[in-house]
Amino acid sequence: GELGALSVLRGAAQIAIEVGGIALPLPLLVYGISAAIQGTETAPNRVLARALLTTAFQLLAGSFVTGVTLRLAWAALQRQPVALAPAMRASVVGYVPLLVTCFRQLLSVWGHTLLLFVPGVLRFLDLQLAPSLTVVEGLPAATALDESAARSRPIRWVVLGTAVVVYAPMIVPSVALQALDPLAVASTA
Repeated sequence: GELGALSVLRGAAQIAIEVGGIALPLPLLVYGISAAIQGTETAPNRVLARALLTTAFQLLAGSFVTGVTLRLAWAALQRQPVALAPAMRASVVGYVPLLVTCFRQLLSVWGHTLLLFVPGVLRFLDLQLAPSLTVVEGLPAATALDESAARSRPIRWVVLGTAVVVYAPMIVPSVALQALDPLAVASTA
């Protein structure tokens, strides 16, 4: 339906933000923690700080961009005039609820990913509609997350296919770049 199309538009418009917010910090966190445990990293705090700062920035900026993008897409889907200024004003007003939704979504996905990779992917798929539900239907974070999971479960494989098409072109290069140790490259310069 319209929320599914809205979710695809959101994903397409936020490629860089999603990659920076989810795909990059998690491997950095895992790397930093494992390096600290093994004692192989001379500056594990630097790695962890970079991951956390990247995540915080992407969450803060990404929530605002998500709000603007969803409002513009929703106006287009409703065949209303698409104007950036009203979408930005509405995103400022609705920023906190959307930020809370995105934060809880991120924590839930990370928590499930730390259990095992597959539950993390399934949770990621289940919660794709949560920001759309917060913006379009005005649902609070907890309700939006529950409703997103309930609406997404029956179409989980369609959402997976869409997510692969949208996210794979950016995740593959970012993971390949992650294979290069940024600290080792910096220390040889």
